[in-house]
Amino acid sequence: MSLFWNESTIDGIPCSVTAVGGLKGNVYHVTIERKHASLEQIEAINWKRPRQDWKCPLPKDCSFDVTDIRYSMNAKAYTVSLQLKEQYLGDISRYQAQIDALEEDRTRLESDSANMQDTIQQLTGQLAEADETAIALFEELEAARAENPEAGEPPVPDVLDPAEAGEVTQ
Repeated sequence: MSLFWNESTIDGIPCSVTAVGGLKGNVYHVTIERKHASLEQIEAINWKRPRQDWKCPLPKDCSFDVTDIRYSMNAKAYTVSLQLKEQYLGDISRYQAQIDALEEDRTRLESDSANMQDTIQQLTGQLAEADETAIALFEELEAARAENPEAGEPPVPDVLDPAEAGEVTQ
């Protein structure tokens, strides 16, 4: 008969697990009766990736650091203090394909953005050239007017409103 309420197994060794919290809520105590395992067997457990049965309350797919092992003569049991180290993500190949697709999209968008920036620079240059041309033409026109003031303004055709002229064309 066991002294402990939670009978689980870690690497095939019967034990009881309790969560104690800690600063980040990731400290656990594993109690193993001496009749089930020796200190050497406890130290031999692969705490980096322990095999747990389904009843074990330790988080699954996690790595742990052993911070302390204590023996209680009264209970004839070892208490192993564990600190959660890291969690394994398991099979992420499906997510990796999504990440690869997103990275390809990002590369394509960066390329498109660079092309658009080049186009903007080209159009800005063309606009600056057109402004210079318009200014040069205006200055030539003003110079020509200054040289020949009789020429005056070019004639502007009179545009009559058909309603005012009395004629309606269809």
